[in-house]
Amino acid sequence: MTLPLSLGAASVKALRVTHSTPWDKAQALGLTNMRKDLAGHRRRAEQTGSQDMGEYVRERWYLWTEPDVPLPLWVLIPKGEPAERPLVLTPHGHNHPDVYVGITRNADEEKHLKEGQRAIAVQSVMQGYLTIAPTTRAFGETAREKELAEGKNVGILFPHSPQGRR
Repeated sequence: MTLPLSLGAASVKALRVTHSTPWDKAQALGLTNMRKDLAGHRRRAEQTGSQDMGEYVRERWYLWTEPDVPLPLWVLIPKGEPAERPLVLTPHGHNHPDVYVGITRNADEEKHLKEGQRAIAVQSVMQGYLTIAPTTRAFGETAREKELAEGKNVGILFPHSPQGRR
């Protein structure tokens, strides 16, 4: 199977994946490297903060799904009844990961946030949804120095997926 990949004017070489055995498939997906990378790793979740935002609570969490790459995420919890609520996931776009929960770092980002209505996690929680806003792999804190040095974190689909560049 050949998957052509392109980024606007810049094009990326087509990815050619051939599988003849289950072992080849595991290799192509990076599963053998993942098994080695995760040997002995114990997954855990760590809450590092909580802030009352008036109509909802904003919590900061880290999921340690890999030994050296935490998955930062925000959990926005509406106040009041009912205790059980529908869930919305709001993965960020190419803005910095905290924009969807309404956090900006400067006046330009604040303007960009308001003009584009980009605080979609806040919009969701205000509608009564339990909302999780995760950081996408290879963005923000999830970019590993080793991978950056090797040029493996490229802002396209595959590096963000489990098989990405392993």
